[in-house]
Amino acid sequence: MKYFTKEWFELSQKTSFHLNLVEDQEAELFSEEYFQQLYNSELMDWLTLREEMYTIDFNKEEATEEFDNVFIVNQMILKR
Repeated sequence: MKYFTKEWFELSQKTSFHLNLVEDQEAELFSEEYFQQLYNSELMDWLTLREEMYTIDFNKEEATEEFDNVFIVNQMILKR
């Protein structure tokens, strides 16, 4: 992939289709139930996308594990 500038490249590294940030009043305070609701919603979106991409060899367990790994990596990136 070609990038126009160094800034463009750095910005693309900070953005991801997994990080669609939206302001939400419920996120002001920590709630395990709310977190699980959002996580499960994103997981279902991820699985639907994977089903569309891999209609022949789709494996729900592998796709769920892949989502978990991506989630953990994104958390580590955000902590840095």
